[in-house]
Amino acid sequence: MKVEYLNKMDRIARKAGTREPDDVLDAMGCVFMDPGGSVDGFVSRRKGTTYYGVNQNITGKKYDFGVMHEGFHVLCRHLDIPGFLNGAAPSHVDNAGSFADYRMIASTERDANIGAADFIIDTQTILDMLGYDSADVAAY
Repeated sequence: MKVEYLNKMDRIARKAGTREPDDVLDAMGCVFMDPGGSVDGFVSRRKGTTYYGVNQNITGKKYDFGVMHEGFHVLCRHLDIPGFLNGAAPSHVDNAGSFADYRMIASTERDANIGAADFIIDTQTILDMLGYDSADVAAY
């Protein structure tokens, strides 16, 4: 995960005037579609419009994390990687390069998870819970 993506998502949230995940993705031009109970989440592009969805049976911070996970797929341009929109990780390893496919899927999912966690977790709150202020941590 490149720090530039984390900073860019923060800029998008500031420009949108909110850190509510659905509102941030709306500011990115993404359109919500309810996936029903069939999947936890998805992101796709059709005719220039980016659609995302997170199962609405998932609630609270897990829902927010799911929305931002999909948002980071968009921000990191994972949708532009050949084969990314064909589904999830390949179901088997064959002689057509599936090992590379597995690495690509693992990398994109890792980046989306890191980005979502960074966006959802309020660093200052964690520092306060630990009893440190940011100057103490920086000095460490």
